[in-house]
Amino acid sequence: MKEVKKMAQKCFPLNDVDYLAEDLRLFHAGRTVGVMQVTGNDFHTVAGAGMQTIVGKGVAYLLTQIDGLGGVVYANTDNVVFNHDVADALFNRYDAIIIRYDKETNACALKLIKGTPSSEPTKYIPKRSETEYELVIKYVYIVAGVGTITNSDIKDAILNEELCGIAVDTLAKIPTKQYDDQMKSWISNSQADFKKWFDDIKNQLTEDAAGNLQNQINSLNNKVNDLKDIFVVMEEDSYIPPEERKIGRLYFNTTDRVESGFNNEIRVSPNMGLKKV
Repeated sequence: MKEVKKMAQKCFPLNDVDYLAEDLRLFHAGRTVGVMQVTGNDFHTVAGAGMQTIVGKGVAYLLTQIDGLGGVVYANTDNVVFNHDVADALFNRYDAIIIRYDKETNACALKLIKGTPSSEPTKYIPKRSETEYELVIKYVYIVAGVGTITNSDIKDAILNEELCGIAVDTLAKIPTKQYDDQMKSWISNSQADFKKWFDDIKNQLTEDAAGNLQNQINSLNNKVNDLKDIFVVMEEDSYIPPEERKIGRLYFNTTDRVESGFNNEIRVSPNMGLKKV
């Protein structure tokens, strides 16, 4: 067999060149890890008899190492049945159904990981290193003292991108996190700038503008009060004789009108009853 040399600089495919699997993986270097949703409901999992779970067909894409370029495609073409250990008598636990790529064994397969019974059980965290890469697709809640698993005990983890995620091909991938971070940074800076501006304005209003506004309001109130003193309305029962009227005031007599006797019109006296003395 012809030896294939590893090179730091790679190109695929070229004529008359033998390649390693890791070279072929570069063809999918831009794909994100996760379930590929080939069936529309990949790795659908249901409860079986007793302590069993049944995992359906599905396809997933995994890296071959953490921060690596390219990866492998895993396919489950038939149902896989897992037998879970019996429940603890006192404490609950979370089992995990995972897809694991193992570089040392050169294999990729579905695995069942038994959780640790506890009063506060924790969920399995996928391992990712230079030699293995895992995706968590389901958590199964094992209730203490119970001998069966129900569908409600099976928790999906596929949509969690830290655990699994949905695979996205190269041409469809958009670096949204970068834009999201930039937008969040802009919003944060804008909020900080607005808060500083608002605080400055608030302080100015408290010390200067608010005081000036209040002074103007007080001045207007004083003028209104002065007008009340200047205009005096005289009703029929409160008529003030001229000799008793004060200087600088306007007296308004509401009875100072004459009926014209023509079409019920009202003719008001020329001075509208106003007389300044």
